Amino acid sequence: MKKRKQRKQKALKYLGLSIVCFGLHACSIFLEPFAVNSENKVAAGGYILGVLFWVTLLAGAVLFGVCREIISKTVGYQEWKQKKIIGVFGFFRTPPARIMDPILLVSFALTIVGNLTRSIPEGVLLAVMAIMLFTFYLHMIVNGRVYRYITMSERKEKKSEKEGN
Repeated sequence: MKKRKQRKQKALKYLGLSIVCFGLHACSIFLEPFAVNSENKVAAGGYILGVLFWVTLLAGAVLFGVCREIISKTVGYQEWKQKKIIGVFGFFRTPPARIMDPILLVSFALTIVGNLTRSIPEGVLLAVMAIMLFTFYLHMIVNGRVYRYITMSERKEKKSEKEGN
């Protein structure tokens, strides 16, 4: 039991780091206006944007993969995950998801409306797009099996294991 708790704590640290990387990835959108200079050539900001965009995306994915790998080695998770679907297909499954999912849906709608009508200033639209991207990552994480298993209380875990037997 103690070893499982230690695994969850370690996985939670990697999950937190991956969320930070995904947040930085979403913030890379703010560098987009600096990517091209007045002559329509790639400026220094464009190279910085490219590096920041790809490094943070890959780092977030790798860190989340490490988190999932740590958790996937537990017997409880193997049995528990058989009953759960992946996070991208679920909405409002956890308390954080009840906050993130409406923000995702509203920012998605604002992004579409802003791009179609050009009625939203570019700076505001970039902010909305960054929020949409970050909440999309959070949507997949907080509705997903890994997050729900990590944050599941010991009492619920015991109950879930009894139901599986």
